[in-house]
Amino acid sequence: MDEVRDGLENGIAWHGWLWKIRFAHARAELALAKGEWEEAYRLAGDVVSRASATDRVKYEVEGLLARARALDGLRRRDDGVADRQAAVALVRRTADPAAFLRAAGELLRVREDETLDLEARKTAGRIVAELPEGDLRRCFATAPPIAPLLR
Repeated sequence: MDEVRDGLENGIAWHGWLWKIRFAHARAELALAKGEWEEAYRLAGDVVSRASATDRVKYEVEGLLARARALDGLRRRDDGVADRQAAVALVRRTADPAAFLRAAGELLRVREDETLDLEARKTAGRIVAELPEGDLRRCFATAPPIAPLLR
């Protein structure tokens, strides 16, 4: 981990700023997996800041979702809900249905919202309809976060 960080900090690559965002996100996810809530919160905040400064909405959304899970671990549920709501609002700018489903699913997991649930169900249905028949469609439709939306 240190070698990668040092390489990113000392390297002057064209996309170095993007790799720093990705690395911060990976480190936040690792901290979450280890239950290191404060560290995950700090790192996810770094992702949000870096992504916002460079207008990388996808990574800002991922940072907000990671920070929300860290806030859950810190027993700050309302703050986690607020980050999830911000992620859903932000991801709508991208018109990326898969990213929307991810953010909406995170919010629906912790807070009921009939309107968002209906929007997520319609989005999942549209994605399934666009997938070719066969394994890809079946795998998507039966994935644990998606299957309940299609019932």
